[in-house]
Amino acid sequence: MPGIGPNHRSIFDDLEFSDKEVSPLWAVKDINDEDLVELWFDNTVLACQDYYRDFFQIQMDNLLLYKGIHWLAADRQANRVLDRQGFPNTRNPRVVINHLADFVTQWVSRLSRYRPAVGIFPARSAQEDADDARIAKNVLDYIWYENRIDEVLQEWARQMKIFGEAYMWILWNPLKGDVHPDYLAARQAGQQVPILDSKGQPVKNIKGDPMMMESAVHIGDIDYIVQSPWHVFDQPCRNRRDIDWSIRWEVVDVELLKAQYPDKAEKIRPDLDINS
Repeated sequence: MPGIGPNHRSIFDDLEFSDKEVSPLWAVKDINDEDLVELWFDNTVLACQDYYRDFFQIQMDNLLLYKGIHWLAADRQANRVLDRQGFPNTRNPRVVINHLADFVTQWVSRLSRYRPAVGIFPARSAQEDADDARIAKNVLDYIWYENRIDEVLQEWARQMKIFGEAYMWILWNPLKGDVHPDYLAARQAGQQVPILDSKGQPVKNIKGDPMMMESAVHIGDIDYIVQSPWHVFDQPCRNRRDIDWSIRWEVVDVELLKAQYPDKAEKIRPDLDINS
């Protein structure tokens, strides 16, 4: 049988077989060639869609059960219950008393009741070190409160219980943090800050004039994001410790992408295939 990733699959594998090969990223002849990397990416995404389709379907069904939705649709005129594909379901509808949500909520509450313990001790017995330790502890508590880590951990644990796995992404958000000192100095001096593309060149509008920033520029800070696991394509392999890459995807408005990547705005097109 053809292989997926570094390992060859056998008839005993429990995931759906895919006939699309996934080559290692390091096998790309020129990693600096955008066309070759894009080709590798497109082929890899198609293979992962086949590989994970049934697995993601089970996770989505688990979410419906957690919400108490045991039947996806009903044809009232013909008095039929329809499955996910819209075909009549041969099973009879039944009254459902949903206890799954209560069980999951109690489990998450017990798991996240106590926050991770962080102890900050002074390196020496000097009073200055003791004061620094107390200040550092207060800063950590403020960061915990500001980022609402309690809610993030609860959502993380909830998804782990419902889907069998969960992902927390620790990402850099350039829109957070204090105002950048260079931007602040420029504004105080009455100067406007131009918008630059990825090559450091000013972005121009339709009239050919350089575009200026209308909102403040921040120094950036960390974001903690928990998304549904079917927004992640891990490298298909048997052991998680062998994963070399993961692809994280999300639905983004086309105009937002054009604003974020103005130098590539002409190449950004909407995806008209809702099933892709």
